[in-house]
Amino acid sequence: MELSDGVVEARTRFTPSPLLNLDAYPAYEAANLLWNTLREIFILTPRTLKVIRRIIAEASAYSGQAYSDQKVFKSRLYNPVVDPLPAICLTGPAGVGKSTLLKAMSRLFDETDQIDAGGGHRLPMRTFFYYKVYRGCRDAQILQAFIESCLALTLKEGSINEPQSETVKSVTKALALAQRLASRDGIAAVILDELQFLTQSTAANTAVTKTLLEMTYLGPPLVFASNYDMVHRLKNRGQQDRDRLLSRHVPLLPEMLAIPEDFQAWKAYLEECIVISGGSLAFNPENDAEPLHCYTFGLRRKLLDLFRIAYGHARLQGRYAATMQDIEWAYCSGEYCEHRVDVEELISIQLGRPSSRKDLIFPFEMDAEETQIRMEEQEARHFEKVTDQATAASLSPAEKRSYVAAGGTVKGAKGSGRKPSGEKRKKAPPRTLESLLEGGRKRYGQEG
Repeated sequence: MELSDGVVEARTRFTPSPLLNLDAYPAYEAANLLWNTLREIFILTPRTLKVIRRIIAEASAYSGQAYSDQKVFKSRLYNPVVDPLPAICLTGPAGVGKSTLLKAMSRLFDETDQIDAGGGHRLPMRTFFYYKVYRGCRDAQILQAFIESCLALTLKEGSINEPQSETVKSVTKALALAQRLASRDGIAAVILDELQFLTQSTAANTAVTKTLLEMTYLGPPLVFASNYDMVHRLKNRGQQDRDRLLSRHVPLLPEMLAIPEDFQAWKAYLEECIVISGGSLAFNPENDAEPLHCYTFGLRRKLLDLFRIAYGHARLQGRYAATMQDIEWAYCSGEYCEHRVDVEELISIQLGRPSSRKDLIFPFEMDAEETQIRMEEQEARHFEKVTDQATAASLSPAEKRSYVAAGGTVKGAKGSGRKPSGEKRKKAPPRTLESLLEGGRKRYGQEG
């Protein structure tokens, strides 16, 4: 039965209870409690719905073929012959929400159910097997976890007896058992999360490729989530490996506020963060959606760290709610430094400038329309930033203070004229509005 968008939204949505009495905790403890609570939020967006629909379609197509009738089912159960399917590579920048999405998918269907397999036998059925990879994990550990998860299901009287779980010593033998159990349980997709932790090496990808190819032999479609850098490494493999692992890639990218449905999704997430914070976050989701997106590139992980730092700062100042002033302070803070470097580099890449940061570069060819919209959005923001700088430069000190007090956006201008310590400052020519705008056009590729 086809799941409607409303059903998918209702089943995947998760919002924790709003925080109460956060001000009763010490500042840093409260800030981390806020962060831990907000990271549990999952709200369906147009982009996550598209990914979920794609995975469900692959799983449904497989199930329709693998369980077309009782004869086919019993053949796969007792004599599994697997023709491995191409894997589905879910990729996106680190912190975009891939793991949260995959966890949400587990809420789409009941964990287990039982069906009458004929002859008085009742078999457990489940839709997905989800496994979060830990550092240094290999195919034997994943197979072990898969087999144990299957054997742990309680079988009612009259069910087919299964062997007891034991440590996987032979991947080949374990794979044969895993294939049978996958058929028995009606698993429609195997999901591996945090693929980058399969190896600690930044260069080796042979082990990762071997593990992924092994998992395709379980039978059901393999869905694996991976950050950009791991995908770039897999792209260095031979054609036969790339065909099996990368030909069916599904991107999960941050929202673009220039697209109305993306803006609404981003705003809805910010609104939910405010509700769950229990009053600890005090900003306007409508007015502040764009600067928050600029500070984080729309990446949830960076946004929540920004909130954590901002709330900790507010508490140390004797206040119990973080405002946009605290968030702007957090963005410029040393604690947010690594995130800020990433955000600025991502913006630079979006504008078409060369970069050596493969961990930030989309590893496939992006849709031309999306590329154009993203570039135009960033160009518009940069032009506005230059205009703000020019406006501030044209004001007297007193006027500038009044301008900022009235809410003037002089973001990015802080410290822009500072020189490193010990470096002599050259006398600059007088700045005018026209010269600043011209400089901005040259730097960001704007046409006059």
